[in-house]
Amino acid sequence: MFRLTLSIFFITIVSCAQTPKQDHHDTKDKVVSMNDKFMGDDLNVKLWQERFENRDRDVYKNREKIVASLDLKSGDHIADVGAGTGFYLKLLHHKVAPTGKIYAVELAPKFIEFIKARSVAENLPNVIASKGGLDTTNLPSSSVDMVFVCDTYHHFDQPAQMLKDFFRILKPGGELVIVDFNLVPGKSREWILKHIKKTKEDYISEITNGFFKFSHESKINLDENFMLHFKRN
Repeated sequence: MFRLTLSIFFITIVSCAQTPKQDHHDTKDKVVSMNDKFMGDDLNVKLWQERFENRDRDVYKNREKIVASLDLKSGDHIADVGAGTGFYLKLLHHKVAPTGKIYAVELAPKFIEFIKARSVAENLPNVIASKGGLDTTNLPSSSVDMVFVCDTYHHFDQPAQMLKDFFRILKPGGELVIVDFNLVPGKSREWILKHIKKTKEDYISEITNGFFKFSHESKINLDENFMLHFKRN
């Protein structure tokens, strides 16, 4: 009897050890992405256009200076990653037309629809709206001379993968330009202190860790943003 009881005990222990651990996807364990609010069919694009194209917003009121700092020329191919409502597209189009292309890369389906309509309304035939993913632009390899990322890098859930993809789509010697919020502890306004997790130095360190080398920072007197230029290794 003792031997039978002991055998049952060991069988129970082994069975428990071999039972796969169940994954628990409770709401509290779910990783919330900054991009979730843009993905629904009910996205109010007009509301976001008012926010993005606010004349007091740093990257909107200084958009002409920012585009001038890109030093684009006719025939260049550029990826505007995280194009949003597309308020840079007309300025970019004027720089690269008539033979260049602008790939307006967006994650949000509603922004893609809006960019397509805007390109027609503003007569921008060289703009190509492109659906990107969380870790990819979905653009062809070696297809662009420049990747332009304005107030979007801090939204990347997988920045290392995106940098790898930027390297892939850039032609040799191509340029990556990042415009983002300048987090200065104790100085930046509350929204930036709460939502932005990296300083300018953090951005440079992360981006130069493998695929890119730092070139320079544009000095165009932005109030709360920086503009960094990197070269593809």
